[in-house]
Amino acid sequence: MTALVLFIIIKAYNKAQKGLGKVKKGFLVLLKPEVRAMRKEGKSWAEIREIDQKLAAEKKAEEEKAAAEAKALAEANSAEGLLKEIRDLLKEKKA
Repeated sequence: MTALVLFIIIKAYNKAQKGLGKVKKGFLVLLKPEVRAMRKEGKSWAEIREIDQKLAAEKKAEEEKAAAEAKALAEANSAEGLLKEIRDLLKEKKA
């Protein structure tokens, strides 16, 4: 009897985990209310997925740009960056 109950509990847990995995594979950027609004406007699922992929690509490009700017700023403020800047200023002063 106990084995049967334990089996049913484990089976239900595994099914729940599979179901949660499907939710995570949804849209990349769009939220449910946005998707619902687009569906009410009459857009197809393929169009919504295409819009979602475009938004995800734009977001990724923005994040990469911000990371590059942060890296450049960190490099400029690092000891090496400051030494290079001083060296360049001294070369300009000599010339």
